Amino acid sequence: MKKICFICGKEKSGGIILKDKLICESCEKKIVNLEPGNDFYEYYKNKIRAIYKGSSDYRKRMGE
Repeated sequence: MKKICFICGKEKSGGIILKDKLICESCEKKIVNLEPGNDFYEYYKNKIRAIYKGSSDYRKRMGE
């Protein structure tokens, strides 16, 4: 079954699922190999943060 990757927006059939959101294998590999300071580091960090931001676990940790 294909789903839409939360990072790149492309329809994919494999990858990892975080809080019901797919991160495709291609984006996963890019994330794993990123170094802080890379131009895309903040982009991927913010996309992953957005996955968790709506969860009650995240809100508890952030004191909301």
